[in-house]
Amino acid sequence: MDVSTSNYSYDKTKENAKIAANELSEAIVRSGFIEKDLKTTDFDINTNYRRYKNKNNNYHNKFTGYKLS
Repeated sequence: MDVSTSNYSYDKTKENAKIAANELSEAIVRSGFIEKDLKTTDFDINTNYRRYKNKNNNYHNKFTGYKLS
């Protein structure tokens, strides 16, 4: 199962991911799994950029935030 979130703030991205992961873990435990058997195997935080052309037709990248998956 995956948890992913994005936000302009690095700290808020991590905080949102922690909340989502906790909610997912709670739902899995309620469905009968043992909490100690659950573990995070991997996560990545990447920067997101939007590519655009300026008025001189030159390409630029604009930072749009972080994505955790």
